[in-house]
Amino acid sequence: MKCLKRHISHHTFLALAIVGGVCITLLLGGDPSGRSMSSITELFTGGLLLPRIVLESGQWNGALFDIVVTVPEESIHLQNGQPLLVTVELTNFGRPGETNVTLTYLIAGDNGRLALIEHEKRVVETQQSFLKTLALPGVAPGQYHLYVELLYSNASAIGTSQFRVID
Repeated sequence: MKCLKRHISHHTFLALAIVGGVCITLLLGGDPSGRSMSSITELFTGGLLLPRIVLESGQWNGALFDIVVTVPEESIHLQNGQPLLVTVELTNFGRPGETNVTLTYLIAGDNGRLALIEHEKRVVETQQSFLKTLALPGVAPGQYHLYVELLYSNASAIGTSQFRVID
């Protein structure tokens, strides 16, 4: 079982556990404005977040984003020096309206060494899908993990994927 614990704001923590291909997300504390929010468990599979409990409670009145990161089939196995093509889908399940977001792309090998860090700013209202090309010059052959962090309004969401660089 993998677990990721993330401090979102002074009042909110996110714990993520992956058990048998099912992700369990636990949001603890209050929303970023400090109002009270009860503990919430949300289940998602295949990268699709279902934050119904938060929205139906009526206690969260800001943006609430999910990010889905997909490496297309043609980029799962890359030749050394070939760029990585990534599909990124951003969805705001919370209150609609323009939200400034920062995306951080991080690629790390199985050995934990960073191969790339890149930042990008965007404005998202409700939903945005796009293709991102990441240059990977001089990356050694091996298995790599892509992490894309979406930062917005004192909160964050993380999408992940994997690919392999071959000789």
